[in-house]
Amino acid sequence: MNELIRQSAARCDYGGVNGSRSVYLTFDDGPNPFCTPYVLDLLTHHRVPATFFVIGTYAADQPELIRRMIAEGHEVANHTMTHPDLSR
Repeated sequence: MNELIRQSAARCDYGGVNGSRSVYLTFDDGPNPFCTPYVLDLLTHHRVPATFFVIGTYAADQPELIRRMIAEGHEVANHTMTHPDLSR
């Protein structure tokens, strides 16, 4: 758990329809071979779906994690192939 916390950055975005009781969990910039399995275990244990925005090159290196995300009912979406720094 400490490794997951150390490597993770959390951000909450608030918005949506007034009175809505929905929460969307999204995870960006993975899959990470150390953190993602733990996150998937937690989501499965609590029966919570999530969306994973994966970096293409990371996904190519971790196909078993991508298959697991899909098999466990999560959505997987593209978050660029290489995540270039566009601030330059």
